[in-house]
Amino acid sequence: MLKEISKLIDEHVFTQLAKRRITVFLVGAGRESPNSLRQAIYKELTSRVFYRAWFDVYYPEEIFEELIRGRGHFDLLSLENLLAKSVHSVVIILESPGAIAELGAFSNQKGLCDRLVVVVDEKYRKAKTFIMLGPVRYLNKKTKSIVIFHNLRNPLLEELGTQIREAVRRISRGVQIETSVANPIAAQHFILSAIYLMEPVGREILNEMVQAVRRKTPSKATTIIVTSSLNILLRQREVILRDGKYRLTHEGLERLRLAMKSEPQGRSIEHLLDEVRVKILNRTLRGQRKLLETKERAIQTQTSSG
Repeated sequence: MLKEISKLIDEHVFTQLAKRRITVFLVGAGRESPNSLRQAIYKELTSRVFYRAWFDVYYPEEIFEELIRGRGHFDLLSLENLLAKSVHSVVIILESPGAIAELGAFSNQKGLCDRLVVVVDEKYRKAKTFIMLGPVRYLNKKTKSIVIFHNLRNPLLEELGTQIREAVRRISRGVQIETSVANPIAAQHFILSAIYLMEPVGREILNEMVQAVRRKTPSKATTIIVTSSLNILLRQREVILRDGKYRLTHEGLERLRLAMKSEPQGRSIEHLLDEVRVKILNRTLRGQRKLLETKERAIQTQTSSG
């Protein structure tokens, strides 16, 4: 039954929900920075319902927090290089030393150097610095990445948000990303659908469901896929963890419904998921009924023997 449900989600639900999403990593100063422009840009990029229907923005370090601190001890740079290949674009706000370091790392990655949107303070446009003469000049002349100059000391957020969205759209037209569950960012749609059908459900079951549709995926890759997806959904408050089991929140249910209705086959997907959920509930109830009958027979046998 578990394999059947997993394949159904993969073939009829996941492909419909994930294929039209534009996904973005947003890099800049950390949350601890009191004047982080990245947080303001994040709010601008995600505050409008129209854009939320197809435009997903993530802080990479928050997705990977558990993987870095957990038993796997993954390093952030390796994870970012791996998962950045699963998004359409990486937007880098050059407002901190960390962002500058990541610009250098990503601009040297063959799979990423054409996907960058770099936001630079206008005052550095003609500066003869290593950053401007090195990575920024290289991206402008040798790649398809886009450099945006803006007054970061007094930013016009609506204008800057529009520039970033347009740059991401332009880049995404020429980008092919992994559209299977092997993409840890896209896999959140698979996990969200799985939790909807199976809730409450533990991580072990979710691992098994991913393995069922990705037979050749190593266990280490499955850990990255499931953990990253759950971190995204938990951060967005679309699922909750209670007593070791995951459940959808109201926000998660609304997001799933919005995603389904934004697709041409949205209604049939919703009906399909509801039909499968009813079958799961019926099977669960039959199992509980059989267990109860077994217990009753055991009690009757003990009574008769006594």
